[in-house]
This record gives sequence, C-alpha cells and structure tokens, in this order.
Amino acid sequence: MKAIMALAKAPSYGQQLAVIKANRQILLSPTADAALTLWIAEISRIEGADSAPVRRLEECQQLLRKSRKLGLGGDGGGGTRPGGQPRLSELITTLVGAGTWTKCRQIIEENRQALLSDRADSAMAMFISQAGAEPGLAEELEQHQLLLKRCRQQGIEQAFAGVGQLTGTICRWRNIVDAVMDFVNADSWDESRRVVQESPDLLLTDDADKTFEQLIRLNQDQPDVVDNIEMHRALLADCRRRGITRAFREL
Repeated sequence: MKAIMALAKAPSYGQQLAVIKANRQILLSPTADAALTLWIAEISRIEGADSAPVRRLEECQQLLRKSRKLGLGGDGGGGTRPGGQPRLSELITTLVGAGTWTKCRQIIEENRQALLSDRADSAMAMFISQAGAEPGLAEELEQHQLLLKRCRQQGIEQAFAGVGQLTGTICRWRNIVDAVMDFVNADSWDESRRVVQESPDLLLTDDADKTFEQLIRLNQDQPDVVDNIEMHRALLADCRRRGITRAFREL
C-alpha cells in the first residue's frame, strides 16, 4: 500500500517511473493490480466514480499495466546502461507514456541514436506482439512505432509536422476503450442504453468489437467477468443489427 501511495503522489511522470523501478517487485505484481482494483471500487463507492482520487488511481493502474507489458523494471529491462544511458525498454515506456507530442519529440531528440535504430523498431514490434490482451495498448504502440519510422525516414521535424493524424488515431482508440468500459460497468440497462446512444460512433463499430475480444482474453481466468463482457458484446451486436431501441426493448 505504501508503494501505491507513493506512486499516486508522484507529481511527474519521471518520478512515477522512479517509484515503479524502486518498487517493481511489488507494483508490477498481480497482487498490486488487484489491490488497486479493490481500492478504486471502494473510493468510487464513497466519493464517486468521477472523483479526483479515483481518476488518479485509475491512471496509476493503467501506467502499471503498461509497464508490465513493456517490461519496465524486469531483469535486463529497466535501469541504466554503463555511462548512465537508459535501457531501450525504459526509453520506449517513457516515450509511449509521455502524454504530449511535445514531450515525445523531446525524448526522441535526446535519445535519437537509441530510438531511431533498427533495434528499437524490433523492440517495438516485440512489445506490440505482447500487448494484445490490453485494450488499446497495441494500437497506441503501433502509432508510436510509425512515428519513429517517420522520424528515421523523414527527419524528426518533418515527422512531427504531420503528427495530427497520429493524434486522432490514438485519441479514437482511447475513446473507444473508455466508452466500452463505461458501457460494461453501467449500473443499469437504462444507463447502458444512454452510453450507447451518446457514443454510437465508438461502440457500434468493428473497433469496439475488437476491444471486447481483448477484454475477454485479458479476463479469461475469471469466468463470471467473461460472461458479463460477452453479454454486453452480444447486446452491441444486436444494436448494430436491429437498432438501439429494439435491442434494449427486449431485455
């Protein structure tokens, strides 16, 4: 719990990474993820799902899940190389989690030899192959891989001049994942219908269905959770076939 509190209180992304590296055996364990899930649920019950503490803990949980997928802090994956240079897996984790394209550009410019190498491209491909179960993560990694490829081929300045299209793609995937989670976790069918009616362009799509596939794989060891996910997935499929009103009328 102390390590989770330290992570939640860290004021910057760099300091969050430092906390994770210092407590990697605790924070990158399934136990920590389960503890965060329970903690988020309890605070949501007391203060509301949209409260600042809940949002902060959810951000921490997503960061830890990405860090596990990308190998941050694992044997040979984190730390620094001789001379104080960050390891490649840590650089990629920092890049993907930078939050803004300005920070991404700064990271690439400061580490261009490592990040604009064939080795970095191979590492990104490996991370993408390992990220399939985490909704939206593979797509986000692919966009950063494409950005690094453009930087190698066109130069950093020209690559970032066309970054708007990448931003739109990443934001769309994040919005789809958020909409799916809101739909699955709604307190009632009326609330579920409201979520669909507000975001049909996100939920009634093949991309949303792909997100459900990822959620099922991610929770395959929890049959009750998978049953709930599959039920909501089937409902959205029915909405696409017959329309939202008819699909919900027969529940």
